[in-house]
Amino acid sequence: LWLRDGYLTSLTLDICGLHDEPRRFYELAFRLQDDSGEWRQPLYTIDGGNPTEWIDEDLAGPNGERPIRFGNEAAGQLQLDNAGNIVHGVWMHAELSGDWTLPARYWSNIRKAADWVTENWMRPENGIWEIRERLDHWLHGKAMCYACLRAASRIAERLGHDEDARRWRTVAETIRRDVLTRGWNAERQAFLQSYAPDAPLDISVLALAFYGLLDPRDERMTKTVALIETPLKKPNIPVTQYTTASPYAHVPASEKGGLNMWGGIARYDYAAVPFYLPTLWLARYHLMVNNRSRAEELIRVCLDSATDLLLMAEHFDPRTRQQWGNFPQAFSHLEMARILLEITGGFNPYRLWA
Repeated sequence: LWLRDGYLTSLTLDICGLHDEPRRFYELAFRLQDDSGEWRQPLYTIDGGNPTEWIDEDLAGPNGERPIRFGNEAAGQLQLDNAGNIVHGVWMHAELSGDWTLPARYWSNIRKAADWVTENWMRPENGIWEIRERLDHWLHGKAMCYACLRAASRIAERLGHDEDARRWRTVAETIRRDVLTRGWNAERQAFLQSYAPDAPLDISVLALAFYGLLDPRDERMTKTVALIETPLKKPNIPVTQYTTASPYAHVPASEKGGLNMWGGIARYDYAAVPFYLPTLWLARYHLMVNNRSRAEELIRVCLDSATDLLLMAEHFDPRTRQQWGNFPQAFSHLEMARILLEITGGFNPYRLWA
C-alpha cells in the first residue's frame, strides 16, 4: 500500500465521481498515522506492517540495469510528500464530493499532520523516486509540504479553525519562497530535482505548477519545461553506472540536454528509458498553459507505446513498445485516465487553488 499511489488513484476516482473508494482509502491512511502526525513510511503492507525486500541476481532491467528487486526497502525512508498526499487528497475529496464529513471526522488527524509538516518541512529526504544513496532537499517534497498546509488551511477555514488556518498559510508561504529561491539553478536556467548545485533535471519539479507554488506561465517554469523538452544526452558512461550517485551528475550542464527520449519523457537526467508518468505529467502541464496540441502528442506517444490491450508499465521504449518495470503500473493508468478526463471533459482541478 503506497500512500502516494493511493492518493493519486483516489484523486482520479473522485474526479470520476466515484467517492466511496477514496473515502475508504483515506480512512485507512488515518489509521496508519502515528500519534506525532507523521506517516512513518511511504508504503505499508495491507495490515499496516513494514514491507521487506529481496534481490534476484539472475535478472536485469533495460540495457542490463541491476539490481532487480522484489518488495521495497523504501518503507524505511523519509519521503516528505506523505502528509501532503493525504491532506491534499482529503480536501480534494471534500470539494469534489461536496461531503465534508470525512475532514470533520478526522480533523484532529489533519491538524497533527499539518503541525508535523510545519516542524519538519525543511528536513532533507529520500524523495519521490526513493533515492537510496543520499538525502536531499527535493523540490517535489517541499511542494507537497506546501500543498499539505494550503489544503489544511482551507479545511480549517471551512470547519471554523481560523487561527490554525492563518498559521499554516504563513508557513506555506515560507516554504514557497524557500523553494523558488533555493530551487532555481542559474547555470541551467531551470528548477532542478533538489537544492544541490549539481542536482539533475527532474520532471517532478512540475509540482511547483501543479500545486500552485508558481504560475505555470512564469518565465522560470517555461524555461524549465523548454529544457525538459530537449533531447536527453548521455556521456560515455556504462549504463550500469547510471545510478543516483552517478558521475553523470557532475557532467557540465552544456553536455546534459533535457529529458526527451525518442518522444517519451524520462524522470531525470541520467535515465535509461522514458517513463509513462513523466510523459503524462508534461502533457498535463501543456494542457494547463493551453498548449493542447503538444499535450495530445504526448498522450499519443503513451497510447502508441502501450500493449495491444492498452496496458502500460512504468518505463517504456517508444521505438519498440517494450515495457519495463512494474507491469501494469497504477501510476501510468490513473494518470492517463485523469488527463483524458481533463482534455475531453474540460475538468480543471487546479481551479480549486484559486
